[in-house]
Amino acid sequence: MLNYPMLLNMSTIIITGNLGSAASAGVVLSMFTVGGMVAGAIFGKLYQITSKFAMSVGMFMVALGMAFVNYANSIMLLIAGTTFVGIGFGIIMPSVMMILGMIAPPAGFTAASGIVMAFMNLGGFVSPYYMALLARISGQSSVRFPIFFAMIIYGISALIYTLTRLKAPPSTTAPGAS
Repeated sequence: MLNYPMLLNMSTIIITGNLGSAASAGVVLSMFTVGGMVAGAIFGKLYQITSKFAMSVGMFMVALGMAFVNYANSIMLLIAGTTFVGIGFGIIMPSVMMILGMIAPPAGFTAASGIVMAFMNLGGFVSPYYMALLARISGQSSVRFPIFFAMIIYGISALIYTLTRLKAPPSTTAPGAS
């Protein structure tokens, strides 16, 4: 739900800001996918290095990317922002699945991952309504304010997750660890 406003409003941001054309929006948005591909390529090594903090790294990357997108005044900043968001999201999703695999019994993993994906898609469905609600409550633009809001939520979530993982016992960081 937090990512969709960036994806849905990119064309509007580019056109209203006189930053480019619809083709520019396509290039910028494709960088989200490229970022996800980069994250997929490095996830294994990143997880070995960061282990219980991989999710934190992903959330901080998304927050950074959302900041770039929110404050961007050029196509290059938008490209950098969407790439960071793609990398962050490409770290978050496998991290979620890793955590799910650690806490769900093997027989229940399929159902648990299906529920996660269902809620992810539900977030995409409710995103336009959420953007309108945020705009109405805040009195801000429904174009950039949800991106700013996402930046704040991801940043706070990353901080809270990091702090809770600092206090987590080692046995919850990897399957089979004691």
